[in-house]
Amino acid sequence: MLKGGKKRNIAIISGFILLFFIVIFFYFQTFQKKTPAYNSKLKVTTTIFPLYDIAEQIGGDKIELVTLLPKGASPHTFEPTPEIIRQISQTNLFLFAGAGLDSWATFLVEDNIDRKKNNYRALDLSEKVVLKPYLNDHEGEDEEGAEEHEHADFDPHYWLSPANALLIAQGITEALSEEDRENESYYRANLEIFQKELELAIKSWQEKMEQLERREIIVFHDAWNYFADFFDLNIVASFEPFPGKTPSPKYLQSVQNEIIAHDISVVFTEPQLAPDLALALAFDVLSQVAILDPLGGLSGRESYLSLIDYNVETIYSYLK
Repeated sequence: MLKGGKKRNIAIISGFILLFFIVIFFYFQTFQKKTPAYNSKLKVTTTIFPLYDIAEQIGGDKIELVTLLPKGASPHTFEPTPEIIRQISQTNLFLFAGAGLDSWATFLVEDNIDRKKNNYRALDLSEKVVLKPYLNDHEGEDEEGAEEHEHADFDPHYWLSPANALLIAQGITEALSEEDRENESYYRANLEIFQKELELAIKSWQEKMEQLERREIIVFHDAWNYFADFFDLNIVASFEPFPGKTPSPKYLQSVQNEIIAHDISVVFTEPQLAPDLALALAFDVLSQVAILDPLGGLSGRESYLSLIDYNVETIYSYLK
């Protein structure tokens, strides 16, 4: 009987041990499903600097944030490296500009979705704003150049309107809050702070730009439609009709005609693009070159607000 009692005791103990491990197993399975990989911080990846900075203003120290596009690079010509592909595979929230700007990100998004990666979400922030068609109809560009044009019909540089910056921030706040409910109040409080800072900056920018009597500008790259619309500027021409495409002599002649017709002396180039050819062909009717920056991340443009401030100050100083 003692031997039988010992066997029963051993069986009971073994059963409890087995039950214990089963409970532990299902607990961790459930815990992993409900608690994503951001137990410490939510991993967030952005494609371009303006999205990075706005995400940082909202996410603060609750997120682990990286941006993919190197400083000074153009999203139109950028090609992702294996290291960048690896970074995206490890992120929880992927924020990209969309609308054809960072089209190289599209297959990275689809690849992660196809793998059904846990705790992964991609957000196309162009869906949070009203996109505008290009204002420049590129008259004077030859048929060959038009056939080569593969860029989107809508201007993807929507963040250059300060009004859209708030919509972007709201979209990021919603995404962070959905992925990390525990810190939702933190994200929403940061959104309020960003909104107040943005509203103060907008008031200052508008007061300055309202002083301008001349409002016609020539730009190198057709990226400034949202900015021009917000500040009531008139873009009469751009040197590069399509991103990454060399302008034809016929098109450049049409730009020269606009320069002369509007008595324009300055062309606004960009640090991410090389304007040598266009400037060499048109410099006989230009006397000044200034730099506008659509992306930032460089010295003096290390936040979204300082990026817009830099561009406002640059245009003001040359047109006043």
